[in-house]
Amino acid sequence: ALYDFVNRKLSEANVETSVAALDEAAKVMKELEAGWNEIRPQAMAASANELSSA
Repeated sequence: ALYDFVNRKLSEANVETSVAALDEAAKVMKELEAGWNEIRPQAMAASANELSSA
């Protein structure tokens, strides 16, 4: 759903030359990136634990 929203906003920005739509898409992607960056260390630790117990 998020990627569909961003895709629609990017299309809107292109068709309507809308900076606001582009800003909305960028905001969503930045928030998504922040979330992934926050959970990355936890995922890396879990992966390392799985490898060491194998």
